[in-house]
Amino acid sequence: MTTSHTPTHTNAPPVGTPPTPVTHWEELFAAGCSFHRADDKELRLLADHVLPTAGQQALDVGCGLGGYAAGLAGLGYTTLAVDWAQFSVAAVRDRYRGLEPRLTSLCLDFEDDESVTRALPTASFDLITMRLVLAFI
Repeated sequence: MTTSHTPTHTNAPPVGTPPTPVTHWEELFAAGCSFHRADDKELRLLADHVLPTAGQQALDVGCGLGGYAAGLAGLGYTTLAVDWAQFSVAAVRDRYRGLEPRLTSLCLDFEDDESVTRALPTASFDLITMRLVLAFI
């Protein structure tokens, strides 16, 4: 899946740099920009390697504007897209409303163990993706 916006590319911070504040991401996503969107080639590679069987669930951590999560939902996964930025979660809901209920989104800070436990206490996932996130944690 592709979106019609022109992505803004930002570089990952150097090792040892403090984490990027959520306000940076809120501003970026509110402007309709993303870090680096998944292109058709990347989504085809994904499809070649992780085709689901009926009923499988995926979790996309740090979903940004939702392109990767939408790709997973398009493959047949019931997908939960999570990000710590409210604008990101809202963008996923707005952009991919047609994929509901297969794609849902939730504002969640994965660095906060208690929040994750409260939000996903018994959830299990067949596939967890965390695309372009580790450099910012």
